Amino acid sequence: MSLNELKKLARQKQDNFFLDDEDDIDNMDFPLPDVPSAGPSSDTGIRYIDSDEVFKRWICVYPAYLDSEKTVEEGRRIPKDKACKEPQVRQIAEAAKELGFPVAIEPTKRYPRDGLTFGRIKVMLKNENGFFNRPDIVTRKQLFLKIASVLPAVQARIPAEPKPTLMNTMAVAESSQSTTSAPKKKKKGRK
Repeated sequence: MSLNELKKLARQKQDNFFLDDEDDIDNMDFPLPDVPSAGPSSDTGIRYIDSDEVFKRWICVYPAYLDSEKTVEEGRRIPKDKACKEPQVRQIAEAAKELGFPVAIEPTKRYPRDGLTFGRIKVMLKNENGFFNRPDIVTRKQLFLKIASVLPAVQARIPAEPKPTLMNTMAVAESSQSTTSAPKKKKKGRK
């Protein structure tokens, strides 16, 4: 650094330009938003998570896996006669919790085959020592079938949340798109 640059830095420090704490955004003078924590919920025992690091080895369960109205190509993983009609993330989590599994909900995740449905749950099939939480459930398919068998009773207790309509979804998609996009150029053909 040259001598002039050092003098300039010293003057800026004397002007207290960098030391103004009132306008500093890093002061954290504002309240943090209420976001569900990764810890267990006090009343239900179900966790809400936004990071996949801790729950990496847990089993993912999307609602489409257990939905009787989906085809196998659309993501259903169990036989149609054992599946449930329109299961929701909260209901699946309650069913897995009733079976005795630790459960975590990821509300922002989407199933790749159905981008309009939000949420998935993570179920801990094996504990930290590598042993199964329930010796009668050792595979993913057994887990899905067992959750589906408990799910109708849970659906009767927990009311379904209203699904977003196509118009609401389109309105959200249009508002998120940029309104100032450049016009597409025509492709030049071979000459």
